[in-house]
Amino acid sequence: MESAVQMLVTLVLGALMGFLGQGARAVVGLKTMSDDAKSQGVSSSDLFQAARLVVSMIVGLLVGLAAALIYLASGSTGAPDWHVLLGFAAAGYAGADFLEAFIGKYLAPSGQQQKTIAFQTAPGATPTLMSALAPMSTPTPSTATPSTPKQLVYSVILQLEPNEQLTDATTLQSLGYDDFESKDILRWAIDKRQWRGVVLPVGALTNCTKVSDVTQVVTNALPKVTPPNAQPKAASPNASQQKADPSPATS
Repeated sequence: MESAVQMLVTLVLGALMGFLGQGARAVVGLKTMSDDAKSQGVSSSDLFQAARLVVSMIVGLLVGLAAALIYLASGSTGAPDWHVLLGFAAAGYAGADFLEAFIGKYLAPSGQQQKTIAFQTAPGATPTLMSALAPMSTPTPSTATPSTPKQLVYSVILQLEPNEQLTDATTLQSLGYDDFESKDILRWAIDKRQWRGVVLPVGALTNCTKVSDVTQVVTNALPKVTPPNAQPKAASPNASQQKADPSPATS
């Protein structure tokens, strides 16, 4: 019974976050519409279509619900953390593009299923939201845990983009991670590994342009560990002797 309640809570959260993501997109659209109305010398109400806004918000709700279903289908049982909720909101922001890809992967005939669910963030860029959820649903390769930040970054990127040939000089733009949303998907996937206590805040990869830059960010995020045997420096024997046996006062 508790499991069923948790599933219902996750679905509701997914729907609400999808609604929120699409709402953010609607706000941007309304601002653009207002600017267009000014440039055309007409009122914003002349261009506003309430029915279109309602449909848009419903799409966001459905997309968030679809993202939550994928989260549950991956076998995750715990309550989604804020990283997952951010992914639901990102799916809602993508809107119909995500929903179309979801249908193509999970509801289309098996011979026509796509390999990934992706949403278009910019011409030529296809970072995958479902790839970001891959750490929860795709078994990791049968290799040892990454021992260095570089191995971790390469492992995550190759899980998201398995057909890429990576070097330190590989640009994120060539991988399709060239804007804030797509870079944050990469950041989220690294965070999800929970590697050696590394926690990357939202926007940590904003200034990264190459794979080596991401590695450096991860390196800098490693917790500083104090050696257990570190002891305070002992006081000099001469200093202690002088403190214990002060020179006699002169008359």
